[in-house]
Amino acid sequence: MGYQAKVVILTAGFRPTMGGLETHLNDLTSELKKKYKLLVVSLPPLSSNVEAKCVEKEGKNLLIWRVPWVGEGLFYKLLRWPVLELAYLVPPLALGLLVALVRYPSVEVVHAQGLGPAIPGVILGKLWRKRVIVSTHFVFHFQENLLGRVAKWVLNGTDRVLCVSDISMEETTGLGIPKEKVGRCAYWIDLDLFKPMAKEKAKKMVGWPGKFSVLFVGRLLPGKGVREVASDVL
Repeated sequence: MGYQAKVVILTAGFRPTMGGLETHLNDLTSELKKKYKLLVVSLPPLSSNVEAKCVEKEGKNLLIWRVPWVGEGLFYKLLRWPVLELAYLVPPLALGLLVALVRYPSVEVVHAQGLGPAIPGVILGKLWRKRVIVSTHFVFHFQENLLGRVAKWVLNGTDRVLCVSDISMEETTGLGIPKEKVGRCAYWIDLDLFKPMAKEKAKKMVGWPGKFSVLFVGRLLPGKGVREVASDVL
């Protein structure tokens, strides 16, 4: 019978690229594959020169497709123009999901990661009568503009919206999405990888004993507030 995928995870980012989303998806897939056959439909690394296979199988229950796409570095350059960012992300993800739904009629759930993947997830998922879940991963600061209208239409078409913070929940319900459709789902931490350590011991390991240190974990993007923290510290 071949591979019978039950859940499609539709995302712009997946390993080997690393970040908050990718780390979360590592944790999520490691748990879900214990019970379900998964298909991850993603894009290749768009922000680095890291090589990744277009098709990769891990064990019995995880299949990864990376849809070839152009524009190395364009993903972050377009962040200030959300509509252009969506126009950049949607076509390859829509193509990947379309092929997945045709190839695997066994799929029951499409779980889209973010607003870009949510657009093809809702349109194609509903056409194929699949359950569609969207995780937000981001605070968009929606306004009465094209992006806000698109987000309202897309999220209203889902079966469930999972928000990673209280602010995200507030802006999602503020769009008019029914409260019973919106839930909270925070990232968790893999304590086998991330373990608390004595501060002075950690400083000694990186060669900064006795020095004032600030730790930032995340992508160096303006929205993360790194510049503000650095200016206060320096």
